[in-house]
Amino acid sequence: MPLNKKDIWQTAPFVRLLVPFIAGILLGYYCSVSTKTIQIFAIFSILLLLIFSILSLTAKFRWRHLSGIAIHLLMILFGAALCNHQGLQKDADWIGYRYQLNDPVLVCIQEPLTQKTKSCKSIAKIIAVQHQKKWIKAKGYLLLYFKNSVNNASINVGDSIILLQAIQRIISSGNPGSFDYQKYCALQQIHYQSFLSEKGYLKINSHINHSVLFYLYKTRDDILTILRKAVPGTKEKSVAEALLIGYKDDLDKTLLRSYSNTGVVHIIAISGLHLAMIYGLLIWLLKPFGNKKWTTYSRSAIIFFVLWGFSFITGGAAAILRSAVTFSFMLISNCLGYKNNTINALAASAFCLLVYNPFLLWDIGFQLSYAAVLSIILYGNYISNWFYFKNKLLQKLWQLNAVTLSAQILTLPIILYQFHQFPNLFLFSNFIVVPLSGFVLYAEILVLLFSPFNLLMNWMGSITAFLIGEMNGVIERTSRIPFALTENIHMSLVQTILLYAAIIAIVYWLLQKKRQALYVALSLLSVIQILNCFYFYESSHQKRLVVYQIPKQSFLEIYSGTKYFAWTNANNNLSTDIFQRTILPSRKMYRVEMGKNNNFCTASEQLIRAGLFRIQLIDSSFKASEWPLKQPADLVIITGNPIFRMTDLVRIFDCKNYVADCSNPVWKIHYWKKDAKNLHLQLHSVPEEGAFIIDLQQVKKIQHAKENSISTYLRFL
Repeated sequence: MPLNKKDIWQTAPFVRLLVPFIAGILLGYYCSVSTKTIQIFAIFSILLLLIFSILSLTAKFRWRHLSGIAIHLLMILFGAALCNHQGLQKDADWIGYRYQLNDPVLVCIQEPLTQKTKSCKSIAKIIAVQHQKKWIKAKGYLLLYFKNSVNNASINVGDSIILLQAIQRIISSGNPGSFDYQKYCALQQIHYQSFLSEKGYLKINSHINHSVLFYLYKTRDDILTILRKAVPGTKEKSVAEALLIGYKDDLDKTLLRSYSNTGVVHIIAISGLHLAMIYGLLIWLLKPFGNKKWTTYSRSAIIFFVLWGFSFITGGAAAILRSAVTFSFMLISNCLGYKNNTINALAASAFCLLVYNPFLLWDIGFQLSYAAVLSIILYGNYISNWFYFKNKLLQKLWQLNAVTLSAQILTLPIILYQFHQFPNLFLFSNFIVVPLSGFVLYAEILVLLFSPFNLLMNWMGSITAFLIGEMNGVIERTSRIPFALTENIHMSLVQTILLYAAIIAIVYWLLQKKRQALYVALSLLSVIQILNCFYFYESSHQKRLVVYQIPKQSFLEIYSGTKYFAWTNANNNLSTDIFQRTILPSRKMYRVEMGKNNNFCTASEQLIRAGLFRIQLIDSSFKASEWPLKQPADLVIITGNPIFRMTDLVRIFDCKNYVADCSNPVWKIHYWKKDAKNLHLQLHSVPEEGAFIIDLQQVKKIQHAKENSISTYLRFL
């Protein structure tokens, strides 16, 4: 049976610290509490503690909650202060405050260049900005994209370069339901990017090339070289790289989607499972050394350095760091002779990681990792006791399934909220793949150990490739089963919180047999369903236009209820990858079915009618001299890089609202925007401002209200 609340609260002190600390981080992130306010309340909390310390014993008992309130308040303030301190946007030296257009920027390369289709990508730390021939200290990080050339091979981790080309802010695509890349980068303190030609940067002398970071990446590259040499097969190589050290740049996207759809993406996402396997292997290998005091210290030190070395080589993913810190606390506790409290160690690891980087709280890997481990700790033994098998093999297999089932309890709401899908066959796929991935991991370790001996290395590489091939085969065949995945699951944040409350109530009912908990759970599930019905009703009555941000392409959709109408120019050729990343998430978000509705939308040549809403398209064939004057239009969309002046459009169309999509060059849109501003027109630049989304019903209501008010005024006159 899992620990009850009282046990956890009394025996896990870090849980009591972690809860207010997280509340403080959320407060600092969403409310932007000023440093002065934090200082005032901190002084107040310290005064409370001082007053409590000088009270008599009787008074301390009477006011025993006073110290707890003060400590909790200090933890909240600590979280808010840490969020302010780590957020570079609140620092006076942040690049956003220092940089002006075309200022040279001095940066230091932080990771090896990663090969993309047309460029090489890296992350750089900003050191200084040159303004008016003076170097000024600056802080921040930015993404660098180097044009493919032979010169890129000379750029290494730790090198300092001066950027001679302009840097730009990272902006969100704004495409509905799509991954918010801007927010993802901002949480890593990356707000700018630069696309560099061969002459766009200048490498200067650097003496940092022998840093710890340099050697870590060098070790990673050496491991990749060995794996690529020993493991045959393209897919097998890519999975071997991802499974051992989390290198996913070579992964086949279709294969990755299969792993995700079957609920085993954690196998190749370098999760805490890998570190747990290595930890178990080390414990088994070092067990013969006995339990003497010096051997305990030596064993713990060896395990500690191996785990942290592996964590750094893999890039320090949130799940890996969680496992490394948790195991470190357990090792230290074991050396000091204390009994391990897993929940306290888990809370302590979360506390330490959030102190190091409070923005990990928004990392999905961090959320899923802690939710899964906490769920296993709380409910793993309980589920395991459902069945007992005398056969040891069957019992072990059931325990493996019990762990998989228990991990789903607290991760389910996050999965539904973040990914809008659920892998129905997760139990079957984990049952096969988790043990198999363990053999693959150990085989890869042997490949590294046998690397000085080519014959043994190649032999183990072939075995590794065979195991990975079988694992890939199981995953790909499972993902093709029609009922393997439930898609289009829509969960709002409110529904997610209610689902967590319902799960807790159901578990409490199962453990304590309290009927009231069942009633609460059923009530919460009913509220979730009512909200779902409300969202479906909203979707069935929607009228919405979306002009997508897809680089150098034109694509728009009009949603009428749960149907859609799509338009694209003749030159467009959307790849499957773009469709999966851009169009499909939008349709899922707005609950649109895979069918076209021609009743609401009609298109003739360059005019689209969405009910009463008129959308005029202007493409490369547009000639102002051939158009009649004052054509009525509610919206004009400029596509295909036409040649015109904004004054021509004002003369031809009776319209105030214009949209320039991604098929137009940005420099030309800048001229159009300047003219539009002078003519008191609204021009939305999709490449710069993100996708254009408008509620057609709301616009028509506003227009109708304006027309009525004008007609009423005229009647009054």
